[in-house]
Amino acid sequence: MRITVKVKGTRELRRALEKLGKRTLVEAGKALYAEAELIMTESKKQCPVDTGTLKSTGYVEQPKYSGGQVTVQMGYGGPAAPYAVIVHEGYGPHAITAKNAKVLAAPANKWKGGPVNEYESKQLPKYSKDGNYVILGKTVHHPGFAGKKYLENPVNEAAPQLAARLTRRLRQVFE
Repeated sequence: MRITVKVKGTRELRRALEKLGKRTLVEAGKALYAEAELIMTESKKQCPVDTGTLKSTGYVEQPKYSGGQVTVQMGYGGPAAPYAVIVHEGYGPHAITAKNAKVLAAPANKWKGGPVNEYESKQLPKYSKDGNYVILGKTVHHPGFAGKKYLENPVNEAAPQLAARLTRRLRQVFE
């Protein structure tokens, strides 16, 4: 999953870049990379953790230069790519039906209690013979999930001040 942010700099940023000449693009790439690393650090703080696979796939790529533009990409991927999108964007309510088993079950040690059926009755859950699983039935109705926006939120939080921070970084380099 990748989110693209284009910084169309303030007039001050553009003027500073024009004055600096050929080194400008390389230094802008370094500054963008540093900012992306800060955003990724915040993103990983907000990333939900179950096994840690998703969080461990966060990356920031080295700057790429093309036609007077510099691009720095960041995101989550690898083995967690399909999962990353679902956790970030969420999904709507849906039914889950057992395909390779007679019933669906949840580990008893992760069961948070509450009624098992959709009508919220006071019926106690049924446990497997060994007591390790809560039996849910042939079909369950999942309520859906809103998504965590663990990358989009840090990007949006950083965006309003990004041009000013890039300008400061470039000034420090060239002064």
